[in-house]
Amino acid sequence: MESDYTKSIKALLNSLKSLEPLETGIEPAFEKMTVRAVIFDIYGTLLISDSGDINKATLDHKNLHKALYLSGIQILARDDEAVRHILEGILSMFKQAIIDMHSKIRTEDRPFPEVDIIAIWEDVLTRAKDYELIHAANGFDPRQVSTIFEILSNKVWPMPGMKETIQRIHKMRIPLGIVSNAQSYTPLIMNYFMGNAKLDSAKIPPFDPDLTVYSYKHLIAKPDPFLYEKLVPVLKNKYDIEPYEAIFVGNDMLNDIYAAHKAGLKTALYAADKRSLRLRKVHPEAKNLKPDITITSLDQIFEIISK
Repeated sequence: MESDYTKSIKALLNSLKSLEPLETGIEPAFEKMTVRAVIFDIYGTLLISDSGDINKATLDHKNLHKALYLSGIQILARDDEAVRHILEGILSMFKQAIIDMHSKIRTEDRPFPEVDIIAIWEDVLTRAKDYELIHAANGFDPRQVSTIFEILSNKVWPMPGMKETIQRIHKMRIPLGIVSNAQSYTPLIMNYFMGNAKLDSAKIPPFDPDLTVYSYKHLIAKPDPFLYEKLVPVLKNKYDIEPYEAIFVGNDMLNDIYAAHKAGLKTALYAADKRSLRLRKVHPEAKNLKPDITITSLDQIFEIISK
């Protein structure tokens, strides 16, 4: 039986309008190679992201107002101007809380910190309640607020052929994995678009949970190679696959191609959507790096896999 949370999120996802990739002008370049596992990025690769990336969404007070309203949270203000002032104040607290958490957990060994956005929203909403800016008669669920706000702020849609490509790879008995700068709502969104029955789960069938790495769970973000290195012992111990026999597919030359290459994986630049393609031509780590292959549609992966 679906929870009220899942029902509300599904209704919101049902209302999304389709998106199409924007031409990049880049030509594909690939050849047959041995590929025994395929690992994907999500935002900009499996999902079209209207903002280009999960971290690039516009934080709009109107979206926050709707997210609070749909979550049963009332703004304690008498007029529209006061409502807007409170909403913008909450967004300021939200942005500052992320900055503060990054500063707190950033170290020399962890130069690319990540936050758990649910914990951030719980802190911000608790403070807003204590300041008597909001009221929630039945309490508030930071997970619901966070998920609704994300869907409103960063419209997403499956890349053409996403579901079919994943299912076809799975039928070939090739292990599937994910490495993504993601939050806890990301599996729910992916499960919805994959048509999986159980939306509210950290698992996204047919991806192997042991080969699925989310940044928020480790408080470490791409381009830290750590997230990719987590795959290496699983590939070896579970499937007897060496890193160079697995390929990572992503849209960012730094976050995806550089970091996956550092972990020993083959790399595929997914250059299908202008919104999210990140070539990083002047970045010192990426400017002289070439992906093993470049593809402009997900089904081109089958021109590469020699199986």
